[in-house]
Amino acid sequence: MTWALVQESQKPSNAAVRRIETVANWCNARLIVVGQRPDVVELSRHARTRPSSLFEPDMLEGEGQDLLAERMETLGRGLSKKKYVFQVRNDDGHDHFREISRRYRSLWFVLAYHDPNSGEFGSYFIRQGRSRVYLVPEDVITSVMSTYGVDYDSDDEENECRFWEASWAVIDMAESRWLPAVLKKATTAAAGVVNHT
Repeated sequence: MTWALVQESQKPSNAAVRRIETVANWCNARLIVVGQRPDVVELSRHARTRPSSLFEPDMLEGEGQDLLAERMETLGRGLSKKKYVFQVRNDDGHDHFREISRRYRSLWFVLAYHDPNSGEFGSYFIRQGRSRVYLVPEDVITSVMSTYGVDYDSDDEENECRFWEASWAVIDMAESRWLPAVLKKATTAAAGVVNHT
């Protein structure tokens, strides 16, 4: 932290700084893994038997949700898809899963996230340590929130439910930004054509 522009009398105490630094910012995230069924099964087995080999401790036990693994989905042509839903503390998980993708070079990863504190929604297409990013445009977020009837000036329980429903709809959009391309690339690779991205 930089306090250069703050007068000495305005600086917080050391105890206050420690409290500020320990307050977590939790992102909601989804990891979608696509690839040949045996490769997805191997990753899934590691997630089940040694979850800490794939997920950070904060991803395993989030603020409001622990790691959730959905059922594996068969996509045809020997391809499968596995989805994990979790929270990430003070991060969106991008760097972590870029590293994981280097260990599972035959798989394609889509990481979608929502940072409720900043209002940012986005996703990453990750493969073999490389990634591409997509940020959901602000006008799209505003439109979805409006469609669901979210009122930013209200804090009642129904409005909060509408907010979370709208948020999951926007995360769906962020996720779907990459899935058609991932499925096409995985299908092409399954057909025996070399595909590096």
